[in-house]
Amino acid sequence: MKGFVLGLALFSCLVVSVGAKDGKVRTSSMKCEIKGKLNHDTKTNMAYLLQVNGVEFETVDSAAVKDGKFVLSANMDAVPKVGYVVFKDLKTIEPTRVFLDADVLTLEQSKDNGEIVIKGSETNEAYDKLNQETAEMRNVMADAVKKYRNSKLTQEEFDRVEKVYNEAEKKMKNIVLRYIKDNSDNILGFTLLSDNYYNIGGPVVEQYLRQLPEMFRNDAVYKKMARFVEDDKKCLPGNEYNDVELKTPEGETKKLSDFVKEGKLTIIDFWASWCAPCRAEMPNMVKIYEDFRNDGVEIVGISLDKDEAAWKKGIQDMNMTWPQLSDLKFWQSKAAEVYGVRSIPMTVIVAPNGRIIQKNVRGKELYDVAAAWAKKLR
Repeated sequence: MKGFVLGLALFSCLVVSVGAKDGKVRTSSMKCEIKGKLNHDTKTNMAYLLQVNGVEFETVDSAAVKDGKFVLSANMDAVPKVGYVVFKDLKTIEPTRVFLDADVLTLEQSKDNGEIVIKGSETNEAYDKLNQETAEMRNVMADAVKKYRNSKLTQEEFDRVEKVYNEAEKKMKNIVLRYIKDNSDNILGFTLLSDNYYNIGGPVVEQYLRQLPEMFRNDAVYKKMARFVEDDKKCLPGNEYNDVELKTPEGETKKLSDFVKEGKLTIIDFWASWCAPCRAEMPNMVKIYEDFRNDGVEIVGISLDKDEAAWKKGIQDMNMTWPQLSDLKFWQSKAAEVYGVRSIPMTVIVAPNGRIIQKNVRGKELYDVAAAWAKKLR
């Protein structure tokens, strides 16, 4: 399970640079005003406009909410930005993403379902349509994740939940990619790409990066995605696997080459004890190891944990009896750097000749790959 995001759950996009839709260069004296109107039964007295500065959020404006109404504003500088509207002591409304690309925007709360809608620019209205198109899929995926975390699921139930999730994710992916393509010249396409690049894959991201206007090229997020593209090439099918030296839970120094051997298919599994999707995938890994370990299929776990006790407990709790390695450096793990790991769980499958044949395969697909190779290697 990976999961495409529309920004609210991830909350990780950075301030971006883009030209005004009308082609005019705006000065710093120009402001984008957000005129808000909440339902009378929505209890809050303050509204805030946040933007990302580096890796932290900062408040760029605040306003008192009176009779459900408020006005927020931000300097447009020479280019529009992305903001988030939040409300004091109000947990019923998620942070609302706003593309600050018009002089005046309106924020209205629906009387029917309480949802927030931003109007006043093509970008915000397109983003609202995207949310509407993907609402059902996001609900299906969220429900599947809840079921996925149930450790008492049988393998059959697990496979059924995963199938439902993957079908919804595939539909979501196609819709998001369509919006990225249709908005490749503006802030919406750029932002959606930055939300989802690690799930789209290096080759496709590289294609979209080439389509983006020159104005994006110096942006920090653009550079981050470009690095991802280069990292992704490190484990493309056909490449030789990269050796790396790490520690076992017993403190012994080992290399991947101690396990990747001729006559064996090796599944390198990047995981962590704190990663819920990793835990959800582990019953499938256990079954693969139990069914095919004697037929030439090896698994090597590489953990991105930083707490040694949690790492060892995770291994024990999830019955992970295959070799385990880690340097306990979290996302700064040497192995994560070498293999360009940006999200977990992630798998890299190495053929008996030491060449990578697939990456990021999980669930039934991974089981089927292991079964096919086990048959060859018997």
